Amino acid sequence: MHARIALPIAALLLLALTPGDAWAYVDPGIIAALFQAGYAAVFGLLAAWVFRPWRYLSSLFGRKKEPPQAAGNDGKADRSGPESGDGKNPDENG
Repeated sequence: MHARIALPIAALLLLALTPGDAWAYVDPGIIAALFQAGYAAVFGLLAAWVFRPWRYLSSLFGRKKEPPQAAGNDGKADRSGPESGDGKNPDENG
């Protein structure tokens, strides 16, 4: 098992440490950008790993919120129209 891992690592180290022609300029600030990307990835995964179970557990043990009701409405359907349900007001002519 160690040989399967050691061989690619040795090849990458040999490739990285072998001097060659530089065909482009690499700014020294690129190292800071790479570290910043690494930190963002690590802490992003850590936050997702910590807060996802927290939301699940808080939904299990937290308070249940009641659905908001309109003022003066006791939860019954509005029965102000005619019993026929045609939507017309019987007091209006026309």
